[in-house]
Amino acid sequence: MSDAKIGRYEILGELGRGGMGVVYRAIHPDSGRLVALKRLLTDQIAGERQQEFQSRFKNEAYTVQKLQHPNIVDVLDIQVEGEDCFYVMEFLHGESLRKYIKTRGGKITAGEMYSVLRQVGEALTFAHSMNVVHRDVKPDNVFILHDGQVKLTDFGIARAAEYEDKDLTKTGIMMGTLSYVSPEQLQDAKSVDHRADIFSLGVVAYEALSGLSPFTADGIAATIVRIISQQETPLHLVDPKIDEGISSAVGRAMRKKARDRFRSVMDFVKDFRESIRPDQRQVILEPLLSEELPKSKSGDFAPQKTSFALQDGDSFSGNLMQTTVDGEKDRFIRGEFAKTEAASKDLEMEITTPSENYIRPLTSSRMESRLLTHLGNITEQANGRRLEEPAVIALRNERIAVACAQSRKISVYAYDGQHSHPANTIRLLFDVQHQPAKNNAAESESRTKYGRLTRPGGMAFDEKGRLFVCDAADPYIRVFDGQGQFLREFRNVQAKDAGHAGLAIDSAGLLYLSDSANACIQVFQPETGVWLRSLGQRSPQTGQLIQIPAGLGIDRKNSVYLADYGASRVYAFGKGGQMIKQFGQKGSEDGQLNVPRSVAVDDWDQVFVCDSFNNRLSIFDTAGGFIQSFGIRGTQAEQFSNPSDIAIDTKHYLVFVCDRGNRRVQIFSLRKGRND
Repeated sequence: MSDAKIGRYEILGELGRGGMGVVYRAIHPDSGRLVALKRLLTDQIAGERQQEFQSRFKNEAYTVQKLQHPNIVDVLDIQVEGEDCFYVMEFLHGESLRKYIKTRGGKITAGEMYSVLRQVGEALTFAHSMNVVHRDVKPDNVFILHDGQVKLTDFGIARAAEYEDKDLTKTGIMMGTLSYVSPEQLQDAKSVDHRADIFSLGVVAYEALSGLSPFTADGIAATIVRIISQQETPLHLVDPKIDEGISSAVGRAMRKKARDRFRSVMDFVKDFRESIRPDQRQVILEPLLSEELPKSKSGDFAPQKTSFALQDGDSFSGNLMQTTVDGEKDRFIRGEFAKTEAASKDLEMEITTPSENYIRPLTSSRMESRLLTHLGNITEQANGRRLEEPAVIALRNERIAVACAQSRKISVYAYDGQHSHPANTIRLLFDVQHQPAKNNAAESESRTKYGRLTRPGGMAFDEKGRLFVCDAADPYIRVFDGQGQFLREFRNVQAKDAGHAGLAIDSAGLLYLSDSANACIQVFQPETGVWLRSLGQRSPQTGQLIQIPAGLGIDRKNSVYLADYGASRVYAFGKGGQMIKQFGQKGSEDGQLNVPRSVAVDDWDQVFVCDSFNNRLSIFDTAGGFIQSFGIRGTQAEQFSNPSDIAIDTKHYLVFVCDRGNRRVQIFSLRKGRND
């Protein structure tokens, strides 16, 4: 190979280089067309592993070559010659998303981001349908052509870092991509699925809209810690001009746990689209072309175009979906999650029905005696904004508090319980204020910045109308007055720096906390913040009982119920602190639980468990016997998407469920009397 050639390709010059590869401008020997050739640098690979690396690269490259899609760069040729590995792709005339953002002052508009997001989403969706995960979605690998078309590059290239001798930092290969890597990639890179790409795409959107990286810190170790364990600052708090709906969509894409993210890339695209104005959905990207397009030997070059269409008979691992976006029919894959019934007329309409491969509608012999009937939804916050990811709810004396996971705001509502349809009478009273109440001038410096939240964990009203709130990210309990102003805070001294996932107050005024650090329930005197005792704590006699404590509920006898989503069980403790019953087991059949998040008890001691992963409520009798399941996955009334909390108004026979994935609180009437 001469200096001017790599294999059969004439090299015209270097386009760029990264930690493990160099990209050249080259001439295709057969057609004389301009191409881009990426040669992998293998000098950092241990000698005994050269052959293994080349074999893996070749296998992955051939897989990528099969990804023929308008938004994926075409791979034209693959060569492995001795120690030299390279592949050839179409030459893209335009600029990377990183450069596009830089030339526009460091950030772009929501309309521009939607255009990028939609096209990259289509590319990733097709790749995921072929069981290919990109693993390196970042602005450098998103290319914007002169006509506004977006191409995703560098699919499936072998992760050369796995084969390096010793010193990772000397090559710097992680520094360019680390900020976009999902938590699961850092913990177990071999077991990631398509949701890792959703995380990375969320980071790209965050950076493009704000000009800031959500997780980058000083050094590799600090960045890894942020990615794995620290929450980003929501976009709408970084820049108040960014819509809260967009902030919520991007934040959900970047959830730490893969199961908490969108189920597909197109779900992310859809949620983002709903939060931007219609006129922003037609933005055409216009890269600033700074150089003339080089010509080939024929003197007539135009970037190669590829055509692509999904046909009903094509064989994929996922199920074919079809909808309409901006007037164009698109088909995409949702893995095993859903199947199509018919083309939708608008993206905002529900187009999926539950697949037998995902969650089958559950029934029981007692389903004909329905306990719940849908009345309506709470969907709005202040200023007419859409409710974003309602995660936690509290209810007492006809007041309802709803905490949103993405906006980190708490909204308090009231309703007239005498009406037959309370959903029509619910009104927003106020949003909780993160500043001291006027009569609280003696309040010292607040460790929580006057009650601000990172991850809302649990809430409860006391008899005086004060709202107590805990956070899943810290050990403090915040207290707000009846007007939503911050009063004080106190600390769970037993929990060190860990947070809480549940909070409840009984009729005697005692406060109960789910303590994940100690795997138990802590009991406090809320007026003073004094710790009293623990329930269900590990001991030499009982061993490990509670695994991951979550939501709490109180019955009319002041027994305390705990949803343990680690054990997929519900535990109940009496007033003396002894465990009086436990029920449930992991699974999706009748009477089984899968990630139970919260629990509530009605006046007939029927126990309602919010089963998040099964997208339903499971209802048990006072002895823990299964009564019925209510709900399936979906967007219609009486259907759920990641339900996360439940509250029961026993006076007016109403049940409120935080339908987190559907961005609403569903309201149900509860049938009076026992389910006999």
